[in-house]
Amino acid sequence: MGRSKRTYEWRLTVLDLISKGHYSMKDLGKQFEVSATTIERWKIKYETLGQVSLREATLCIRYHKELKSAVIEEYIAGELSFMQTISKYGITIESVLIK
Repeated sequence: MGRSKRTYEWRLTVLDLISKGHYSMKDLGKQFEVSATTIERWKIKYETLGQVSLREATLCIRYHKELKSAVIEEYIAGELSFMQTISKYGITIESVLIK
């Protein structure tokens, strides 16, 4: 996985603009050439795990099969969105559930 072009501070600034109602995720995505889905992912991580979740990951984290199964089962139960579910469990990127 490549390094992000977006700094921690930049991500905070984007989320601040959204939270103050100045711009929508779609508007900022177009302006800064980042997808609205990516911005939504940052927002959910920030709301669930706090500012630390916006920092660039420095370690490759391995998740146990049992944790992955719990995440999938909770998502299927339908109470939270997929991004909310993985954030609740501290999983920072959805692709780890595929492995």
